[in-house]
Amino acid sequence: MLCYAPADVVRKNQDQTPLCFAQYWRDLASLDLRWLYFDSKMTPYPVLGQWRQRGVHFTTIRRRVARVGRILLAPPAHEWTPAVIDMPQRRHQRIR
Repeated sequence: MLCYAPADVVRKNQDQTPLCFAQYWRDLASLDLRWLYFDSKMTPYPVLGQWRQRGVHFTTIRRRVARVGRILLAPPAHEWTPAVIDMPQRRHQRIR
């Protein structure tokens, strides 16, 4: 896991930050990214399309549309599967 957060990102350049990270990773590890987890507010849909074209799998932290939340919350509570995140300092270890 690597946290990449340049302090000098300005709003007009923020949508390119994930692409800059990809170049940073290539320079650092001599490898192309295969998977990325990042805040979806960082970049617009066209840049996400560039990730798909490059074959980079990604997951965004924030949901991009309210419809996704409605779909996820549609099943009744008794159909949800409980899980435990085994991290002692985590506030909520038992989730559904």
